[in-house]
Amino acid sequence: METQTMKAPSWHKGSVKIAITAITAAVVAVSGAGVWLFNGDEGPEQPGAGAPRFIVRRGNLRITLKKKGPFDAAEAMPVTAQISGSAKIVWLVEAGTAVNKDDVLVELDRTNVENQIEQYKSQVVKAEADLVAAQADQEITRLSSESKIRTAEMDVEMAGLEVKKFLDGVKPKELRDATIKIDQAKVKLSQVTSVAARMPEMLKQGFVTKEEVEESELDVQTAENALGSAKLEHEILAKYTHPMRLKQLRSDKLLTAAELERFKEEAKRRKAQTSATTTQRELELASAKRQLAEARERLEKMTIHAPGDGIVVYGSGRQHRWRQEEELAVGSTAHQNQTLMRLPNLNTMQLVVEVHEADINKIRIDEEHPQQAIVTTDYMPGKGFPAYVKGVDTLAQSNWYKQNIKFFLTTIALEKQIPGIRPGTTATAEIFISQLDNILLVPIQCVDTVGGVSYCYMADTGKKREVVVGASNNTFVEIKRGLKEGETVLLERPAAAAAEQEQPDNADKQRPELKPPSTRARGKGAR
Repeated sequence: METQTMKAPSWHKGSVKIAITAITAAVVAVSGAGVWLFNGDEGPEQPGAGAPRFIVRRGNLRITLKKKGPFDAAEAMPVTAQISGSAKIVWLVEAGTAVNKDDVLVELDRTNVENQIEQYKSQVVKAEADLVAAQADQEITRLSSESKIRTAEMDVEMAGLEVKKFLDGVKPKELRDATIKIDQAKVKLSQVTSVAARMPEMLKQGFVTKEEVEESELDVQTAENALGSAKLEHEILAKYTHPMRLKQLRSDKLLTAAELERFKEEAKRRKAQTSATTTQRELELASAKRQLAEARERLEKMTIHAPGDGIVVYGSGRQHRWRQEEELAVGSTAHQNQTLMRLPNLNTMQLVVEVHEADINKIRIDEEHPQQAIVTTDYMPGKGFPAYVKGVDTLAQSNWYKQNIKFFLTTIALEKQIPGIRPGTTATAEIFISQLDNILLVPIQCVDTVGGVSYCYMADTGKKREVVVGASNNTFVEIKRGLKEGETVLLERPAAAAAEQEQPDNADKQRPELKPPSTRARGKGAR
């Protein structure tokens, strides 16, 4: 709630004495305005015989506004429940206790937080085990991937060597062997052909038999077949076998290279998976540790310590528009960030009163010439303490139990602190509004209002006379028209007039500004 505030004035020298007598001055100022009189039994009986009366006179009317309220400290250290959610109060320091900094003020129920701590401890142990397993799996995966990659790299290298071996060694050797075989077959064919060519002559001369001639011819045929086979083998080797083997070797090399790339990609994928799993386990462990640490902090906050030295005052000290502040006691519930109590600075006491919205225009804030007031309290009866209006809330409020009544919280500051005053002590502030000088005055009980019209009953006739009233305080009211100075009026409605009075259906039975007629006054003299 926003509040207009001001500093205590420095010009009030001598105002203490004036302010202390302000209440008395209001009565003294109007004491010469009239006199309460009683008729005795002497003289003839008058219409208002025996009734108290008042002689209308001129005087000064001091208008004030009286409001009750509690003392509170302008400065106070709040004691809040810095917890999450809510908790039951299991121990509470008594209100009014003088405490020192770090003294225990409130103990809250620790059961739920202690259960949470045990739960978070288990979560931390599990998270640590999961992290160790994830790290081990990550290392195993790394070693396995590295092994597969090294094997595949070796296979690729071996496949390359096999191609080179074939091109540089196997192929030339086999072609050379095939060529040698052809040359051998040619030599053999030449030899057997030369022998076969001499066989007919030798047969004629009888050196060989016919069978030997035939055998020689068969050798030639065999040699020719062997030469043809050698040539065919060479051709097959050069045109088919070697190209096929080279293609197969090169294909094997490509396959091993592809296998190597596959192993590398798989290693990356598995590394990413295991790294993600390990990171997730690390986060889970960190979260569990953080929750455990926070729970331990909450456990510490279940014990609320005094932020400084002071006297314990329950409650936040703030007005609640829609609800009544819950009474602080063992067994009640403390909520998150709720101000449970305060440690007020007793050297900054001030009065907080509720000013009805109909009266708020009478209150002013002026730093140079503040609106004066007098504060009285049962704590020190018979004494008035000079004060002034320090601030007024910007917005109106209403009590939770009577929301149709609007008021403004108004702060009354003391010019000098009252020794020994405690927060919550009730006091009355009489705020000076204005003063009207040399006006016609009668006591408020002289005026009777019916249907919005005001009347006074004349002492000499007992009849009512319509009057126009002006300003008033708790004792006197201004008469603007209808009465003259020196006339005598009754202080209450005559019994006969009261019996015969007929009220209209819409009669206003309650005067807006004046109190209803009081009971018969006692004694004589000024009031």
